[in-house]
Amino acid sequence: MRDVILTLKTAFDNFRYPAIAAIISLATFIISVWLRNFRLLVEVFGSAAIPLSDKLSLFTKILAGAGSSVGLFSFLLIILTSVLFGVNASLIIYYFARKRKLPKKEGAAAAGGLASGILGIGCASCGPFILTSLLASFGASGALAFFPLGGAEFGILGVFLLTTSIFLICKNIPSAAVCVEKN
Repeated sequence: MRDVILTLKTAFDNFRYPAIAAIISLATFIISVWLRNFRLLVEVFGSAAIPLSDKLSLFTKILAGAGSSVGLFSFLLIILTSVLFGVNASLIIYYFARKRKLPKKEGAAAAGGLASGILGIGCASCGPFILTSLLASFGASGALAFFPLGGAEFGILGVFLLTTSIFLICKNIPSAAVCVEKN
């Protein structure tokens, strides 16, 4: 665990990587919030009767009301997933900067964390937006009612996989600068 903390300190000592993490985290959060309101955005932007200034202000109003449109647990899950995704992406970029080849186990955990995090975007009352849309196309959206947290399990799984990915990448970053010659 000490190695992981030391690696995080080393990676984020350079201003570039915290900046990358912050930008990706913010973008992930914004996209997550807007995805929850995708139908509304499509409806508003598809209407010729609504002025462009009102259409554009809707984006900021949706962001401003993000915390009140979902439960506290779902909102914290969106924030945590966004931050972990930004840190994960920044560490992957840092890792690539030190070594051009990403081992398969880190790549799989990163992809799994991303997929679960994206599928888990939503709230306890209406379920995860993307997962519900995918399941509805197969006629199975009612299956989320059988989950104890109404589908928030996918968000929790995303947090777990992103944390695992960060841990695995941090464990391998110190050895990334060392070239091992294979015979």
